[in-house]
Amino acid sequence: MLYLWGDLMKNVVIGTAGHIDHGKTTLIRALTGRNTDTLQEEIKRGISINLGFTYFDLPSGKRAGIVDVPGHERFIKNMIAGAYGIDIVLLTIAATESVKPQTIEHADIISFLGIKEGLIVMTKCDMADEIMRELVADDIKERLKGTFFENKEIVMIDSISGFGLDHLIEKIDKLTEKIEPRNIASPTRMNIDRVFTSKGFGTIVTGTLIEGKIFVNDELNIYHCETKNVTKTKIKNIQIHEKNVPSAYAGQRTALNLANVKASELMRGDILAAEDSVIHTAIADAQFSLTKNTKVSLKMWDRVRIYTGAREILARFVPLGELEQDAVLPGESGFCQLRFEKEIYLKKGDPFVMRRYSPMETIGGGKILDPAPRKRRRVGGDEMNAFSIKSEGSTSDIIEEFLKRATDKMTVKTLSALTSIGEEETKEALIMLMDKKIATNLNGFYFHINTIEDFRLSLVEKVADFHNKFGLKPGISKEELRSKTGLPIKPKEFDALLQVFSDDGTLKIVDNIVSLTNFSPQYTASQQKIYNEIEKSYLNSAFMPPPKSQFSGSKVSLEVFDSMVPKTLICLDDNNFLHINHMNSAKEMIRRHLSEHKTMSLAEFRDMTNSSRKYCLLILEYFDSHHFTRRDGETRRLY
Repeated sequence: MLYLWGDLMKNVVIGTAGHIDHGKTTLIRALTGRNTDTLQEEIKRGISINLGFTYFDLPSGKRAGIVDVPGHERFIKNMIAGAYGIDIVLLTIAATESVKPQTIEHADIISFLGIKEGLIVMTKCDMADEIMRELVADDIKERLKGTFFENKEIVMIDSISGFGLDHLIEKIDKLTEKIEPRNIASPTRMNIDRVFTSKGFGTIVTGTLIEGKIFVNDELNIYHCETKNVTKTKIKNIQIHEKNVPSAYAGQRTALNLANVKASELMRGDILAAEDSVIHTAIADAQFSLTKNTKVSLKMWDRVRIYTGAREILARFVPLGELEQDAVLPGESGFCQLRFEKEIYLKKGDPFVMRRYSPMETIGGGKILDPAPRKRRRVGGDEMNAFSIKSEGSTSDIIEEFLKRATDKMTVKTLSALTSIGEEETKEALIMLMDKKIATNLNGFYFHINTIEDFRLSLVEKVADFHNKFGLKPGISKEELRSKTGLPIKPKEFDALLQVFSDDGTLKIVDNIVSLTNFSPQYTASQQKIYNEIEKSYLNSAFMPPPKSQFSGSKVSLEVFDSMVPKTLICLDDNNFLHINHMNSAKEMIRRHLSEHKTMSLAEFRDMTNSSRKYCLLILEYFDSHHFTRRDGETRRLY
C-alpha cells in the first residue's frame, strides 16, 4: 500500500513548556475542551505532575496531538520525557509574571531536543493592561536571546475569555506547513513514556513514534532501560487519538496494546524498536553545548545527569580536544565522551539534555555522534575532524568514517544502526565507496581500505615470520594463520580476505597453504641431498610410492619431506604421497580413457598404472575431491 507524505501530515504533535502556573493546562483545555490533569493529586493541588495527552483538529484538517508537560522544577524529568519527539512547542509565559526560572530552563531544554518550530504564548492577557503586555514582550525578547525561542513570534491570548485563541490556532496551523517529514524508512523506534494496564486488553504503552512505522501484528523488541534484557512482543492494537487504526508512522502520538509482556515488566525509558536497530552501550561520543544561562562550568570527570528519550541516566563528562582552560565554561560548545554509569540503548543523532548532578539544574545538551566508540580522553586533529564528519558530513562520508574506525566487522544492518542511516541509503553509500576502492565487501562484511591494508601488513608479517622459523615448509596453513593474526573474522571471511591478497600478488595460496608470493625453500647442501634422495625414490616407484614414514628417521628428513608438499609431492592421505609427475601422468591416462569409453572402473585404472588397489583408490579419490572425476556407482566419469 502506498502512503503519501500528505496523508501522514494530517497528524502533528504539539508540546507545551513553561513555568509552573503560567497556564499550560488551561490553554490546552481552551483549545481542546479536555483537562489533561487526571491524577487526583494534580486536580487537588492545581498543578501538573505527570505528562498529559489530548488532541484537537486544526482548520486545515490536520489533527494535532498535544503533550502537556509539568512546569514545576521537581518534575523536569517528566517534562523532558514528554518534550522528546514533538513537532511544535508552545512556550507559555504569563503576562502577569513574565519570564521565570522554569521559563528559561524549559527554553534551554527545548533548544537541545532538535525541535524545529515553536511559538511564545503570552497567557493571562486579560489580567494585564496593554502597557504591561508590551513590557513583558520586551522582557521575553531580551531574556530568551540565545535560546531556541530567540526571534520566535509572541502570540497574546487569554484562555478563560478566549481572547486570541483563534489567532493562535491559525499560527499553529501555518507552522505545521514547515514541519519536515519524519523518517518513516528507518527501523521502527518509539520511546515508551507511559505504561498501564487496560481491563480486557492488557498492557498498553504510549509514546511518540520517533522513526519508522508500525502495523498491527508487527513483531518488535522491547529494549529494557534498566537491564540488558530484550523482550519480543507483538502489536495487538494501535490507537491514535482514541481511535483504532491499522498503522502508525513516525511523528504520530501512539498508544499500543502489546502481547507477551506484563505492564509490571515495563517502565518509562524502555524502547520499542526493530531488532538490532539500537546500540547497547556504556560510552558515547557527543557534540555538546553549555547554556549561557548556567553559572556552572564542567571539568573532566564531572558527574552529570543525561536525559535522552524518556530516560534519565548518570554519566561522567569527558571533554575531548584541547581546552584553553581546565573547564568548559557557560556558553561554550565542543565534543565530549559520556561514560554512563549504567548501560543504555542509543542511536547516532539522538538529542540529549544535560543537568547538574546536584543541585539539579539544566546546564547543557547536545546530540550523540557515536554510540559505540572506544574509550579516550584527549584527541588530536584527525579525530576532531572525524567528529565534524559524524556531525555534519554527507551520508557516504559518515559511512566511511564509521568503517574507517570500526573495531569489528560491519554489515549493512550494523552500519545502519550505528549511523542512524536507513539500510537502503547505507547500501547505496557502500556501493559508492566500493566503486571508489575505499571499501571492500568480504562475504557480506564491509571493511575500509585502511583496515584491509592493516590486515595485509599483519598477514605478511605473520607469513614472513613463519618462513623464517620454518624455512623448508612451503607455507602456513590458512587456519593457523587466522589464529595467529587474531582477526575478528570467521573462516569464510578470512578465505575471502586471503583471496584479495592472492589476486593482487601479495600472497600465494596452494591447497590451503599460504606463503609469500616469491618464497621458495632454500636448501643447504645436506638438505638438497636428502631432497634428491626422496624425489628419486618417488620417481622410481611410479604408482607404488613409499610411505612417508620411511623418511621419518630424522627431524631434518621430515622437514625436507614436508617442504616438498605440494610442489613436488601430492598428498593422498597422511602417510601416502605421489610425485607430481606421476599424478599428471595418471590424470592424462584417465582423460584419454574416459574420452573414448565414458566410464572407467577401478580395475581398469589399476591395469593402466600397474599399481595396487589401495593406491589406485587413493589417487581416484584425490581426483574426485578435485572435481576432475566423479564416482558413478562402481565406475568413474569425467566431472
